[in-house]
Amino acid sequence: MLSAIAGRFAATALTTALLATVIIGTPAAASTEVPVEPEVPVLVGGPSGRDGLESVRETDDGSFAAAGVAGLVTGRVLFTNADFPSPAALGNGVVSLYRTLDGGLTYTSEGFASGFTMDGSFTISGLPAGTYIAEFIVRESAVPSRLYWPNARTLIDAGTFTLTTGSPFNLGIVTVPARSILSGRISGANRFATAVEISQSMFDLAANPVVYIANGRVPWDALSAGPAAADRGGALLLVEPNSIPPVVEAELDRLQPSEIIIVGGTGVVSSAVQTALEAFTVFPSDVRRLGGADRYATSRAIVVDSFGPTGLDTILLATGNTFPDALSAGPGASISNGAVLLVDGAQTSLPDATETLIQDLDPETIYLIGGTGAVTDGIGDAAQSALPGAIVRRLAGDNRFETSVEIAINFFGSADVAVLANGFGFADALAAGPLATRLDGPLYLSESTCVPSEVIEDINGVLANVLILVGGTSVLSSGVFNRVQC
Repeated sequence: MLSAIAGRFAATALTTALLATVIIGTPAAASTEVPVEPEVPVLVGGPSGRDGLESVRETDDGSFAAAGVAGLVTGRVLFTNADFPSPAALGNGVVSLYRTLDGGLTYTSEGFASGFTMDGSFTISGLPAGTYIAEFIVRESAVPSRLYWPNARTLIDAGTFTLTTGSPFNLGIVTVPARSILSGRISGANRFATAVEISQSMFDLAANPVVYIANGRVPWDALSAGPAAADRGGALLLVEPNSIPPVVEAELDRLQPSEIIIVGGTGVVSSAVQTALEAFTVFPSDVRRLGGADRYATSRAIVVDSFGPTGLDTILLATGNTFPDALSAGPGASISNGAVLLVDGAQTSLPDATETLIQDLDPETIYLIGGTGAVTDGIGDAAQSALPGAIVRRLAGDNRFETSVEIAINFFGSADVAVLANGFGFADALAAGPLATRLDGPLYLSESTCVPSEVIEDINGVLANVLILVGGTSVLSSGVFNRVQC
């Protein structure tokens, strides 16, 4: 019997047409707009992209299956890579089967095979009737590869098959090619336009989403607003302190927001901007503000507004003195039903208001994001004291890039898509968090001219087949697009 906690599988809403247009391994002549559909399928359970196997039973032929009653699935898996340019029989890999629970949005693991005959054949038995997808992971080289049946790079493009009681199904011969990553870029003329490009990739005309508005010149309020926007299925747009850039006005007119939420006080986003925003909603009262005396009070207000009525599972405490750790924490918070809460990481205790909020929200786990130079042990002790029953863990690397990797490892067992942002400049990166959340993928930080080796290693580990860069070539160069390693 094999047992482990399997990471959550992730999916993208990238279409086949998009994948056909993304340039592989060379700089894009222009930004590649990435359309993102509102509902994407998710795989639950099963072997993780990194490691781990769900509890299953071993069959006589060396394959594995969940305790089921009906069907049998067979097939044969071949692979190619640099050492085997001609298809060879798979020996080291996994075939996983997932059955739909709700018409194609959520699939649950029903069985897998990790044992293969000499010609790459496998059998998975004891499967309940239903509609399935099949995932093939090949680990015949240092860089693993993945394919969905019959020949799809991403889950959204995977084919399905129907298994009926007592009837076997043969998947045929599936050849998994060597790993290649498609790179794309979303960017605008400036930080405001980049946020608009991201919004346009996520929402159709007159989509009526909630829109969060943050000052684009400072990062603090947007760091908590990004996960809140993602939690509500909304957009994050940036403004000047005293005006709305024309490109943002045009996007608000296109979106026709159901609600606009300004984050920060009038010293950050002025009353004049709030009045101007009222022209883009049905009623002036549909524009409201979440703010406090400082960035920490504003962060608390955002978290209370999003999660106060329902509570949450996780809180990610990130320093409000620098932006990188809170930025890369956003998608992890969203995927774990959590929030990013800013703290003064240099202090050795928490304000009473923050301790009270932690108690009220009652999360199961509290994460300290970054090393002790970012968030002190004293803050961790204070969080534990405020909520003794919670698990308090630190996610940290030796630098901001490694910390973004540790966040990805903790929250993303596997993902079809990863998002890459500049780790030294927040301007284009602020709106990247909701994009990564919509794609169910991690947000990694990068140097401007090359990708840190630990980030490249984890992109391979998470099995991402698509990499989306946020920002123009002055922010993330062609070297980053081509995954030149630092």
